[in-house]
Amino acid sequence: MRELLNLPGQVKAIVGGMVALPLLALVFMFARDYPVLLGFLAIGLVVLGLVLVLYLLLLKWSARRQAKRMDSALSQHNTAAPSSISGPAQRARLDDLRRNFETGVQKFRSAGKDLYSLPWYAIVGEPGSGKTEAIRHSNIGFPPGLQDEFQGVGGTINMNWWFTNFGVVLDTAGRLLFEEVKPGATNEWKEFLRLLNKARPNCPINGLLLAIPADSLIKDTAEEIEKKARQIAAQLDDIQRMLDIRFPVFVILTKCDLIAGFREFFQDLTDPQLQHQMFGWANPDPLDAPFRPEAVEEHFTEVLDSVEKRRLGLLADPVPRDARGRRIEEVDALYAFPGSIRALMPRLRRYLEILFAGGEWSQKPLFLRGIYLCSSMQEGKALDQELAEALGMEVDSLPEGKAWEREKAFFLRDLFTEKVFKEQGLVTRASNTQKLLFRRRALLFGTGAVCLLLLLGLSWIGARALRGTVGEQRPYWAYAANPDNWHRGYWSPRIVSERDGAFTNNQDSEVPGFDLSLTEFHLRLDELATTRLETPAVFRPFLVLSRGVGERDRQEARRELFERGVLGPLVDAARQRFDDPDRTGWSGEATEALAVLLRIGAAAHRSPGGGRAGAPEDFRPVAGLMPFVTGGEARPELDELFARMYSVRGDAAEEWPPAWLSPHATLEEDRPIRAALDGFLSSVGETAATVREDMTTITDLRRALLRLETAEAALVELMAREFRGAEFPDRFAAARTEFIAAYDQAARLHRRSLEDALTGDDWFTLERGLSHQVERGRGQVAATIGRLQRILREESGEAVANAGAATWPAQVHARLESRRAELEDAFAPPLRETETAALTDLDQRMLSRHRTDDEPLFMVRGSVYRAAFGLADAEALPIDELSGRLGALLEESRGGMDRVRRQAADYEGPGAREFRLTVDSLLDVSGGERLGNLAAVYDQGVREQLGRLLAFPLIAPDDEQIMDREAVAAAGRLLTQVQNDLVPDTLEKIPSGQRRGLQDLAAKINRLAGIQRSLLTPAGNPAAVVVRVPGVSQQREALADFAGRTDYFAAAAETIFPIFNVTGFDRLRLRAEAEQTAARFRADQQDLVFQFFRSLDGEAPDRSVTFSGAWGPIRLLHDAAHRRSEDGKVWQLLLDIPGPGNGEPRHLLISLEFENALPARIEDWPSWETAAAR
Repeated sequence: MRELLNLPGQVKAIVGGMVALPLLALVFMFARDYPVLLGFLAIGLVVLGLVLVLYLLLLKWSARRQAKRMDSALSQHNTAAPSSISGPAQRARLDDLRRNFETGVQKFRSAGKDLYSLPWYAIVGEPGSGKTEAIRHSNIGFPPGLQDEFQGVGGTINMNWWFTNFGVVLDTAGRLLFEEVKPGATNEWKEFLRLLNKARPNCPINGLLLAIPADSLIKDTAEEIEKKARQIAAQLDDIQRMLDIRFPVFVILTKCDLIAGFREFFQDLTDPQLQHQMFGWANPDPLDAPFRPEAVEEHFTEVLDSVEKRRLGLLADPVPRDARGRRIEEVDALYAFPGSIRALMPRLRRYLEILFAGGEWSQKPLFLRGIYLCSSMQEGKALDQELAEALGMEVDSLPEGKAWEREKAFFLRDLFTEKVFKEQGLVTRASNTQKLLFRRRALLFGTGAVCLLLLLGLSWIGARALRGTVGEQRPYWAYAANPDNWHRGYWSPRIVSERDGAFTNNQDSEVPGFDLSLTEFHLRLDELATTRLETPAVFRPFLVLSRGVGERDRQEARRELFERGVLGPLVDAARQRFDDPDRTGWSGEATEALAVLLRIGAAAHRSPGGGRAGAPEDFRPVAGLMPFVTGGEARPELDELFARMYSVRGDAAEEWPPAWLSPHATLEEDRPIRAALDGFLSSVGETAATVREDMTTITDLRRALLRLETAEAALVELMAREFRGAEFPDRFAAARTEFIAAYDQAARLHRRSLEDALTGDDWFTLERGLSHQVERGRGQVAATIGRLQRILREESGEAVANAGAATWPAQVHARLESRRAELEDAFAPPLRETETAALTDLDQRMLSRHRTDDEPLFMVRGSVYRAAFGLADAEALPIDELSGRLGALLEESRGGMDRVRRQAADYEGPGAREFRLTVDSLLDVSGGERLGNLAAVYDQGVREQLGRLLAFPLIAPDDEQIMDREAVAAAGRLLTQVQNDLVPDTLEKIPSGQRRGLQDLAAKINRLAGIQRSLLTPAGNPAAVVVRVPGVSQQREALADFAGRTDYFAAAAETIFPIFNVTGFDRLRLRAEAEQTAARFRADQQDLVFQFFRSLDGEAPDRSVTFSGAWGPIRLLHDAAHRRSEDGKVWQLLLDIPGPGNGEPRHLLISLEFENALPARIEDWPSWETAAAR
């Protein structure tokens, strides 16, 4: 990439054109078939350009920010003086090093380059090792103006910058590496490393070139070599510690021209490519492989073998290269060169062994990338170690040979360009590069695998999602597009179908093959058409190459299906029904259907550009047509679907209406619409007749009110008379009957007027009613016919403005307007002018609103009159509800009269005084009549109730009816209620004529109530009765009071039965002197039997006296001779006992003692006639 960037601009343009033209040709080839591709490509290029611009701006901002931080760090570092330096000379050298380093960094900034854009290499070595000259003569290309070509001549002071197009070489002075410093002190070498770390903290250097001069290896002793190597090793350790990186090291054997035979061996090497090639050994071991010193000699043996082969070739040439020299001398030097190199290997091995052989406590080992021989100049005499040893003299003392070309360098350029600079990426902080590479490969391949799996997974999910969306929709659209489902231009199943002249609503019919009704199927298609088919992200790059069905296509298909399956069939069915000659009558459904057809037709004949696009939002064609066509209601979802498509906000508003829905150009051609208009206008005429009937109702009410006014006047005149003769009752009854009839008629008509809302509000007057009906009739015509006219104007606009235009909308509008004018003229007030003028006065007298009752005046007066009339009628209550209510009924009657008087007093209106006087007179007549009637009704009701209830024992014995205990208790309750009613205070309120009957009733009731209370206890139980037999003396004394009665004990003893009992009780002896208790029982005792025995142990009685039936004690009183005590509790009776042989009866005296006194004598005991009848 760097080589490409370094090409000239014209070349880069040519290369870019050669790459871009085929790509553009490919793009336009696809764009011809897929024009949308150009749009996507343009958008993509714009987006890519924006991303690149943002990225470059971000890089620029980051570089500027990093440069500022580095400037700040370098400035702080350059201005800070280490505390360990106190000498001025040493401080000056450090300052000079910092300035020199800052100068190089500033050149980067001036050139606009990032400090990391080029690799940095440091070259180090002992002083005089030829580092600077090796760089200067390397021929790697130094851009002009960046450095002084003669810098370092005479020795490098501290460091020099060498800028190339491939990298930066930092030339360090040899003394920096070998400077002796005290422990803890700062020297220039460490300062140089700190500057590197500050300038490029991420990668201070990319590698290091270690220069070892060949003359040092030749001349130095083993101790000197080891000392230098250890010192260099210590500095390399400092580099690793301070920079915390591992970097490649390239060992350069400089000054190789001083090796014996080097100059002669390569003097004929004039080819620049060969002259600048690499000469040496490249380390083939992996980066983390430990350095093996023996490998140096092994690999250099291979190099020397190649040199020796070349030596043979050179030795074979007998011609001397120098015409002035001798060939023998050249041969000696050529022959000695391989041996001279081999002689250096043991020394070099030791040198490198000290530098790179790691130990347990050493830092991360550096990468020894190779050992290379080079020569930058041909200067000085060659050093022949073997010759010096043979002559017994120092190497430096050997005589100098011939002069050589000084400025000639060997084996440098390719070393830098092909080896050093190309391995800039080997720098790392990892201690084990193999593991690092393994982790990176694992991360790379793992990420690739994850991405691949993710791509496959997304593709699978996307495909599944695509199947879920497209696959879900496909059956619906396939069914809709099936040719078998299309007949005569309509899609089937249709919303309506015809059979035997009638249409059927199919909106809930199931679509074959789908568990959906027809309505639900259309709704489902709408949902599918408006649902965006999301393309999974993994497939979107291929979307531009597809010609699939878009959302608009699906919406058009859905619209076509709705028109041909719902709307079209409905419109056709409605037109057929209107055109049916057998159709009779008109309905609201027909009106709505006609309105839908007129709106569709008017919109279809709309002039281009006239009116709005789309149907009104409240237009519901399906709901308007379906009831008329099929008689059933339409589901609202279909009209909602219509609105989503065709309303002014619908997605197909511009497509409304389809022209084929109204194909006729004129009304004459459109027979169904003509027939529909005939039926509609006829129906409007019938509606007008209804209004005329309502107007007749108002005129009938007027006549009824006039009649009521006359009847009221006659009643007022009659009740105002002071003297009322014998004819008054008849005249009063006639006036009353006429008034009630007139009032009921007026009230009925008024109520009907309100119910029919003949005035349009909640209050009715004749004048307002008539005017409202006129307005109503005309308004109905305007509302019915005008509505259709308004639809035509809204949809057709100017198309209906010209009544004579031969267009469908204009002709329909003209037909409606003609009938409208006829009907409006037919409505006129039904009264003569004089009658109309008198309506206001009649409304004022009769129909004005009363102030307090919120009723018209005639109803207020009429209701009071009727209440007064009603007081004369006694309330027809059930008989069982009369007892106990006489006082309450009398109070209600008086309260009713007072209430009527208050109502009359509250009346305010015309004739209020005469009205109140009339009501007072009516109350005087009907109030007394009501009280008398009420008394008579009460008297008759109570007597009838007693007649149904009374029987023995409350009245004298009757063989037909007998009351049980419950009946006696019920009678007691009734008698108590009547007694409470007929108290003197109540009777005083009754007119004297009816009062005497109630007083007689009260006397009878009191007598019956006394008997009832004697028979039952307050708890409702029958009273107790004790039967006793007096002693013999008491018997005889008592019999004296009963004339003609035979004493039971007067006969001979053998002729009587001395033992006696009451059935169910113990026997006793009758001849006792003391009174004996014979029995105890209740007053309602059943079948009372007295038995007589000859002996105590007799089984069957010899004589019996029986009193059969309930209430035996009372019946005994009625059947036997008796005598009543003064308190009415004790009664003495004579039992008639047949004598022996059915002879003359004897009489036994017994006594009955009652718990409660009987109030009446048996002779005065009430009978049915005396208790209930008058």
